[in-house]
Amino acid sequence: MLEAMELRELADDPRFADNPKRMQHLEALVALLAPRFRQRSTTDWLVRFAKVGVPAGPVLDVKQMHQDPQTEAREMLVEGRASQGGARSRRSGCR
Repeated sequence: MLEAMELRELADDPRFADNPKRMQHLEALVALLAPRFRQRSTTDWLVRFAKVGVPAGPVLDVKQMHQDPQTEAREMLVEGRASQGGARSRRSGCR
């Protein structure tokens, strides 16, 4: 991940050597990573992470999730009516 983000120097930072240390210094880690993430698009980050073998996927809002092909393929949306006989709608749920 650090290679893809061009932050290789963090690999040698003792504050981030293992997960307990990263959690202890989470505020500092977020302060370093957040600005870098904002420099590129989600698509660009996904391509960069794929090139170095880092599994990643976008974080979607509800509207984006409803439009995602994987949501349809996994049948994660159900159609129904509101309990008071309202209009038909699609929502996330189980079939």
